[in-house]
Amino acid sequence: MCREASGLGANAIIAMRYDATELMAGLTEVLCYGTAVMVRREREDGVEEEG
Repeated sequence: MCREASGLGANAIIAMRYDATELMAGLTEVLCYGTAVMVRREREDGVEEEG
């Protein structure tokens, strides 16, 4: 998930969800998803900084 987000130009992931469901003995489905975002820091003078 982190590699995929980085490949999209994101530097953070928000609203991450994880779920695992056992479908049958020895077979588990694992889901992990979130929203890739670009976070920037804003200085007190209102200018955005890369973060």
